[in-house]
Amino acid sequence: MIYPIPMKALNTSMLPDGDRILLFVNDHSPSCPDGSIEIGLELYNVAWWKGVQLNDGTVLAQCQDAQISSLSAVGWDFFRTAQPIQLWKAKMFGVHTPMYVIMDALPTGMRAGGRYVFIWEADGSAAVVAAEQKRLREDAARSRKTQQKRLKENAAGSIKAQQPTTARGPKVSRSVP
Repeated sequence: MIYPIPMKALNTSMLPDGDRILLFVNDHSPSCPDGSIEIGLELYNVAWWKGVQLNDGTVLAQCQDAQISSLSAVGWDFFRTAQPIQLWKAKMFGVHTPMYVIMDALPTGMRAGGRYVFIWEADGSAAVVAAEQKRLREDAARSRKTQQKRLKENAAGSIKAQQPTTARGPKVSRSVP
């Protein structure tokens, strides 16, 4: 599910999927080329892949594991027309998934000449993934126990089936003189 969020949700609260993302803003970045905007991403104690993309699929920044920061400049006119900004992350099995759409980036203050860095400092997916892995391990353990029980039952049934049966005649009593 992709969650629409306002920019003010960054920096203030846990996001719907359990993530915490801060936004660093420098309205007048001296390194930003004229007529452009800089968009960056930093990971803080987060390892799985994260990315910042525009609605048209243009990747502005992405990080994973040892690469903890990424910054790019994009033309302001292109940036304005390719809105909104999407924040992506790797989910189950590492699938890159759009998570958040920032619907109000332009009306709330992103401007040409500025640097905007998303700092991903908590990933709710890690807890979800850990819980899913635990559930899968528990399911596998239950399955193994069930399979072992069936094997024992089948083995016991086949041992009984292999035992020879004897036909016994009527019981005869003898008397001893």
